[in-house]
Amino acid sequence: MRQKIGGALMTVDDDAHGSLSSLPCADPAVTFFDTGQTTSKSCPGAPVPTL
Repeated sequence: MRQKIGGALMTVDDDAHGSLSSLPCADPAVTFFDTGQTTSKSCPGAPVPTL
C-alpha cells in the first residue's frame, strides 16, 4: 500500500480490530490524527490468542 500511495505507513501486526489504544504505538497514531505527521514505525500488536 505504501508504494501505491507514497509516504509512510504505520503497521500493527495483530488480528484485533481496534487494539491500537492499548498498545505502545498509540502515541504516533494519535500524533498523526492531530497533526498529519506520519511514521513508518511498526508495532508488535496484541498477542494473538491461541485456540
